[in-house]
Amino acid sequence: MDEIGVTAAPEPGIKIITEKQCFSRIGMAYFVMTAITIGLQLVGGVVLVLAAPEAGVGSWQFWAASFIPMYCVAVPVCIAMMRRVPSRAPETHRLGFGRFWVCLLMCIGIMYTGNLIGVCLMNLVGALRGAPVDSSLDLMLENSSLFMNFLVTVLLAPAIEELLFRKLLIDRTRQFGEGLAVVLSGVLFGLFHGNFYQFFYACGLGILLAYLYVRTGRLRYPVALHMIINFMGAVIAPLVLRVTERLDLEDPAAVLQVLPQMLWVSLYGFAILGSAVAGVVLVIVNIKKFRVEAGECPLPRGRRFGTVFGNVGMILFLVSIVCMFVFNFI
Repeated sequence: MDEIGVTAAPEPGIKIITEKQCFSRIGMAYFVMTAITIGLQLVGGVVLVLAAPEAGVGSWQFWAASFIPMYCVAVPVCIAMMRRVPSRAPETHRLGFGRFWVCLLMCIGIMYTGNLIGVCLMNLVGALRGAPVDSSLDLMLENSSLFMNFLVTVLLAPAIEELLFRKLLIDRTRQFGEGLAVVLSGVLFGLFHGNFYQFFYACGLGILLAYLYVRTGRLRYPVALHMIINFMGAVIAPLVLRVTERLDLEDPAAVLQVLPQMLWVSLYGFAILGSAVAGVVLVIVNIKKFRVEAGECPLPRGRRFGTVFGNVGMILFLVSIVCMFVFNFI
């Protein structure tokens, strides 16, 4: 099949394009977003060093220099470019309360499993190179105020990321097969994080949230789950870490003083561990129940990889992502 038709009432100016052109435009949109973000962040970093040299990692100035270029410039450009690609949203269905919490448990299981894989891999890399590879995200979260963590990573990031990597991407690729759209959403979402600490759990979560969007057609469910997961990692985890850091085992009086907090920390740890185990079990039990439609214009098996990634836009995006991974290593 050489061309695809517009699968929904097109916006003015949208033309019929080939399958490869479709994925190239998508890849180009993400590449431009990545390039603008990196470029403006570098400029912002230089300005920050010159104007506020006392501002460290985790300060509001650091957050502003990191995320204002992305959210205020790069993301709007990406959205405008994506809107030039034909799209069709999935049919809308309601997700029951019970199923929502089942999805949350699966998200927790995927998050902690993927995080464990990423940490083990990076520890191995650190051992081989003779120096640890630090997680820049952990460094930011540990040195930031809980308010900034909440504002950016709990409120803003989930809403914007779910729009970019779920709705905009899936609406434009599900016609080639829902399975392809779901996996592509998770893989690109994981790659966009730019490091192996986050890649594995972001990819796994992205696939599950993409599947949830495909089945419900409602972005609010992935956004809500994404917000809860980020709240656990960006607010609760640093809070727990700060409590444990205050513990002085050599001072009995200090131990007694923080004993109530340590009790709550212990209960939280057991709850998270139980939720993670339950989530992994639920993923294993339910994975055979997941169903995806072939799509209106399914890509033949032998042509999928070449069609999706063998184009200028996707190649440029992947090159920019490789540069981000290399930069995080060095």
